[in-house]
Formats: sequence, C-alpha cells, structure tokens
Amino acid sequence: MISNCDRLESVMEALGRGFIEIDRDNRIRKINDSALSMIGISIDTNLKHPSGAIKQGDVVIIVDNDMGNDDGNLTNEDLKLININNKDIKMGDSIIAVGSYMSKEKPIYKYFRKHQTVPNINLGCSFHGHKIRAELSFTTRKMTIVVDDIEYVLGYQNSVGHMVIIDGKTGCIRFVQVKGYSVRKEAVNDILHGHKVLAKPINTEYAKNAIIGKRYLDLFDKAELSDLLDEVMNGKTDKIREELYEINKRIFLCDVLPYYEINQDGKENKEYIKGVHIVLQSSADLENLIDNRNQILEAIEANFRKEVIKYSGGEYKESKFIGNSVQAEEVRYLAHKAAHNKCNVLLTGESGTGKSMLAKEIHNLSGQEGPYVEVHCNAIANTLFESELFGYVGGAFTGASTAGKVGYFEIANGGTIFLDEIGEIPPEIQVKLLQVLQEKVIYRVGSSKPIKINVRVIVATNKDLKEEVRVKNFRQDLFYRINIFPIDIPPLRSRKSDILALSNILLNRVCSEYELPQKKFSSEAVHKIISYTWPGNVRELENCIERAVVLCESNLIYPEHLNIVGNDSEVSLARLLESEEERIIKSYLDKNDGDKLAAAKELKVSKSTFYNKLKKLGIE
Repeated sequence: MISNCDRLESVMEALGRGFIEIDRDNRIRKINDSALSMIGISIDTNLKHPSGAIKQGDVVIIVDNDMGNDDGNLTNEDLKLININNKDIKMGDSIIAVGSYMSKEKPIYKYFRKHQTVPNINLGCSFHGHKIRAELSFTTRKMTIVVDDIEYVLGYQNSVGHMVIIDGKTGCIRFVQVKGYSVRKEAVNDILHGHKVLAKPINTEYAKNAIIGKRYLDLFDKAELSDLLDEVMNGKTDKIREELYEINKRIFLCDVLPYYEINQDGKENKEYIKGVHIVLQSSADLENLIDNRNQILEAIEANFRKEVIKYSGGEYKESKFIGNSVQAEEVRYLAHKAAHNKCNVLLTGESGTGKSMLAKEIHNLSGQEGPYVEVHCNAIANTLFESELFGYVGGAFTGASTAGKVGYFEIANGGTIFLDEIGEIPPEIQVKLLQVLQEKVIYRVGSSKPIKINVRVIVATNKDLKEEVRVKNFRQDLFYRINIFPIDIPPLRSRKSDILALSNILLNRVCSEYELPQKKFSSEAVHKIISYTWPGNVRELENCIERAVVLCESNLIYPEHLNIVGNDSEVSLARLLESEEERIIKSYLDKNDGDKLAAAKELKVSKSTFYNKLKKLGIE
C-alpha cells in the first residue's frame, strides 16, 4: 500500500518539484530525484572520474574568486598543502594556483585583492608534463581550467572555488569540480584535507542512499530556512508557503509543511508533529512566471541591500554607487583607493552617470574634516572664472565689492574642491589652475600676497580631454597634472545587470521622499526599463521613476507610467546582434592582418556575403 508521503513524493516529482522529508531528529528520511538535481547532489554531466581521495604528488589546480567563501573556508594555511607559503594572501583574495599535493615542488600561482580592477586573471604553464591554463573572468563570471586542451568550466553568481586534480602517477583526471559541491562536501578545502569524492557521473540511487539518514545541517548551510524548520517542527510556526530562501548559495521558492502522527483510525494527530516536508521550486523556473516576478525582484533587491563592500585593509563601507556588476565593483574599489590617497582625481563619463555623487563619496570616505565645495565650471562666465575660483580683494575691478570675496579654493581649504566640467575652463585660467596645483598657493585678484592652501582636487568631464589636448583646447601639462588617478564611470547601458537593482532602490527612495506608500514595478514595466538604453544614464532613470511615482495612483507601476522616449525595446536585440557581428568581424580581420579573404574563409562565409557585411557595417 502506498503511503500518503510516498504519494506526495510522486506527485511532486511529476510536477518537477523537489521534495524532502525531515524527521524530528532533523534527519532526512526521503528525497526525490528533482530535489537531488536542484541542490546538486546528483548531476547531469559527461565528466567521468572514479571515487577516491587526493594523494601525495597529485597535481592540484585551483581557481578561487573569493578565498574563504564557498570553498570550504580555504585559508592561506591550507594552501601550504600545495606548498604555497605566502602570508600576504588574505581572506577574500582571488587566486589561481597550480601545485603538487604535499610535496616540496615549487607551485605556480597569482593572487589579487578582492575588488581588484582587472577584468580577467590568467595563468598558463607546463606542470608535470601537462599543458595547463586557468582563467578567472570577472566580466563573464566564469572560471575555466584547461588541461591538455580539455576545458572544465564553472560559472558563479557571487563566489565559487573551482578545482581540477590530476593523478600524479597515471596523469589521469582524479577529480573535476562541478556545481553542487557544498552539499556533497567536495569544496576545495574539504578535498585538500582528504575528504572522499563521489565518482562522476553520480548515480541517482547511489546519491540518494548516501543522503538518507544524514542530518539536515550535515548537508546544508545553516541559514534562515534551517531556523524556520525548527519553528515549524516545534509548532511555533504553522507552515510556510511559497517563500524565497537560500539553500547552499542558491535561491529556491520553498513550502515547509508539518506532517503528523497517524492515529489508528487513519486520521492525523495534530498534537504530535513527526517532522516537516520541504517542497522546492527552482528560482530559474520562476523567472518565467509573471505572478512570482515581483517577489523574486524583491528578494534580489533585499540581498543586494544587505551586501556591503569589503575593501582591502578590513574596512567595511556602504557605497552610494549602486550596482553589483563588475564595472560597478571596479568604480567602488577605485573610489576607495582614491579616498585614502591625496592625489588629484579625474572622473570621466557621460552626463548623468553620477560623477558629482562619486566625487562627494570620495571626500566622505577620505575622512577629511574640511568642507566639500562643488563648482560647476560650465555655469561660470569666462570673465568671472579667476575671481570665483581664487577670490579678490576690495576694489580689485569695476563692480567688485569693497569687502572683497573669498574664492572657492579658500573656502575648500582643508577639504575637497570638485571642479565639474573642467573642460569648460578658458585657456588663461588653465595656466593659473596649473600653478595652483603645482605650488599649493593662490593669489586673490588684485593682490600679490600668496595664500597657502591644502585642498584635495577632484575634477570631472564628459569630454575626451585627450582629443581636447590634441586640438589645443586644453593644456597638455594641466591634463597630466589632473590625470594622476583617473576613474571612468561606465554608462548605464553597458552595465545592464545594475539597472534593475538601481531602479528598485530609486523607486523606494522617491516614494519615501514624497511620503507615499512603497510602490512596485509590474513585470511589463521591468521589461521596458531593462530594454531601454538610457542615454541620459542614472539622471534620466531617476527622473523617469520620479514622474512615474507622481502619475501612479495605485501601488503598481505599469509601462504607461514610464516616460521612456523612443522604442528601444523593439530594436535592442537587432542592435545588439549587429554590434556583436561587427565585433566578431573586426576581431577576425585583426587576426588575419586585414586579409579579408582569409577572415571570410575562417568565418565560413562567401566572399560576396562577407564584403556586403563590411559595407553594411561601415568597416574599412
């Protein structure tokens, strides 16, 4: 006779839902195939290697983007197992390493501090007769290990530890890392310390038998869901329906339901809870369901808000430069480095990308006690630049106040002066500004008395100053003086992954400022926001959201509320495809030193088709 539990397990399997039964001792009693696949216990892979454990002399290849996080708590002490003895390697660092297990052979490795500014880390070498290449790409969020021309790729969201082990005696692959390693206890550090690995591919029945009877926390991280299981188990919480929780670094939509002792009459004894049933639905499936979209977005935003940026030196700061893309992380990192050095900073980027906000953040992070003074150079008449920047003495010129005036540089003494749109400063003032930057002394108009100043200078422009120097509109020596620490802020269209998080935070901020109930974007509005290119960048996005909040009288913002000019959503795919096509063709032309026929042959297109493409895309 099939029990109710077995019947429920079968139904969940048919619906593609994960199902886990946990008893009062927190031991797993049942788990279906869908759950095994979702949480990574069983994996669909063509990779093959036997079960076993690492042995002395094995070749170990490690790629880790955040040491100590999601790699079994790997530390630089653990790295000594492959003969890396470097105390400068810190928690949170990115590392690529090739070494021999428990031997004195010299390893090959690279490491970078977290939030470093290079898009990729590469390492290539020959080790024990194997041709090895490893790459960590922060742009694509992928880790690639290549052994003798065979690629092993592992993608990641936040952090991951990738590993390949080569048998030191036979040269065969002993172990390859794949997703779901946390639950299998196959993280980098687990394996380095001798934990036995499962054979691949992993047999579902074998995996299930290895799980049944294990305690929940032996397989899953302790997190919010594990605490809620105890509450449901002890009757403190009735049940949980369709809530988003993280299980081993993955987000699932979860139901947690108590199940009861069955009396002799076949009815449930509500006074005795035997355990709980967990029903899982993968977040990847949910993204296609409109009804759940807003909840997913809220969960992503909540996680994003909790996130703090860990800078080098062990400091934790929250940044107003919003985004979780590689580009946003790079800007935050550079801003932090600039804040803790007194060099001049040049902020570049299109209008509306947030240069003035970043300048103020650099000042705030620096800890300077002096004031922050913002000067909009494009709002000052050419004849008034000198007196506005450096001040004047009484009666210095016709119309001057008899009391004189303190200039912006004096006001900012001991703090920061931000010169926005510095490309608008006339040539004669550029000479004087250069002298101020070199000598740290100003002269008020009409006075020969020097005034010493201690001012941090940050400048910004949306112009190409190198081109301005070339056409003699901007002094070359001044450009070199202000370009000591450049930070380029990318346009919003080049960091699409930040748009949604930024939109939700701006929406909440605007609602709070207008003292209105918090509103949400409909799924159609989300699509319209993401599809648009935002030529006005963050400023345009903020204005658009502010208008939508004013217009929208309900708690849900629809596309009709969004004043988005143009129809980018209809042509964005075509533009993206055309742009990618142009990039590919140019790369093959470069590869073949401009030989069009050779490039066409490699791309496997006819001569006429290739030449038509060149003409259409305007490629010389």
